[in-house]
Amino acid sequence: MTEAKSYRLGVDVGGTFTDLVLVAPDGRALTRKVLSTTANYAEAIITGTTALLADAGLSPSVVGDVTEPPWPPMPFWSGAARARG
Repeated sequence: MTEAKSYRLGVDVGGTFTDLVLVAPDGRALTRKVLSTTANYAEAIITGTTALLADAGLSPSVVGDVTEPPWPPMPFWSGAARARG
């Protein structure tokens, strides 16, 4: 059983793409890239998050923290970019 609120979700909204990374309690990172929806950026965030959680077989209740990338990039985001390939 997955502990509620134990995953972190990172979201980076850009003009063309929205990148999402879901980090598990053990540090594993799952990523997703979707087209940004400039009329309403929330649509891309919701679509990407829903797909990312579905791919992982998880419910939204596991997400305890939602962040955006810091500037300059920190190890959390750098590692997610390497995991994405």
